Amino acid sequence: MRALPSSPRISGLLALAAFLTFPALPARALDEYQAKAIFLYKFATFVEWPEDTASDRSTPIALCVLGQSPITAILDAAVRNKQVEGRGFQVRQVAAAPEMHGCHMLFVSSGAVARFQQLRPDLPAKGLLVVGESDGFALDGGIINLQLHDGRLQVQINVQAAKHARLAINSRLLGMAELVRK
Repeated sequence: MRALPSSPRISGLLALAAFLTFPALPARALDEYQAKAIFLYKFATFVEWPEDTASDRSTPIALCVLGQSPITAILDAAVRNKQVEGRGFQVRQVAAAPEMHGCHMLFVSSGAVARFQQLRPDLPAKGLLVVGESDGFALDGGIINLQLHDGRLQVQINVQAAKHARLAINSRLLGMAELVRK
């Protein structure tokens, strides 16, 4: 299993945003969520969405977070003023399938897995990159799973789920990840 190192430092802006939003969050969790936010941003550079599901190039890439999660504020700060192929980002917190219309990426926190399983039949069958952070997530309906093990962020990718969603994942990202199959 290949792991990617997490960054030991937190930029002042991300730390301030996280502390203002989640004052009781331990520093280790901030490091983990900061790293996950950076990975989510980077995934947008390594994934191609199907043309018939991609919004026009003038609309932002919608990064949606299912339920309440500390990553929402950190992700919003991480992608502010960033672009991929001329497109900016929009971070949205969502709770129901209709709110996910237009989402390119859906982050499912460990606390929202049961809700994700309930909503799964109503989610778009194609064009939605579903990323989670729970044991077995990539084997149970997710496409990418991010987990912290021994201080390192590990990436798992379910290649069949990505193909089913008609997402093309760059070979460089695939080479960094543990590939899982179901």
